[in-house]
Amino acid sequence: DSDDGFQGCEDAIPTVSTWGLIVLALVLLVLGKVYFGRRTAKA
Repeated sequence: DSDDGFQGCEDAIPTVSTWGLIVLALVLLVLGKVYFGRRTAKA
């Protein structure tokens, strides 16, 4: 059971990293749009 669980964790690491990068990219895009959008609206 321990080995199986460990393998499962190892298998999930790349998946989590990939999703993390995707989420981070989306968040940065949204923040950038909001930030520049507000600046443009103010100016």
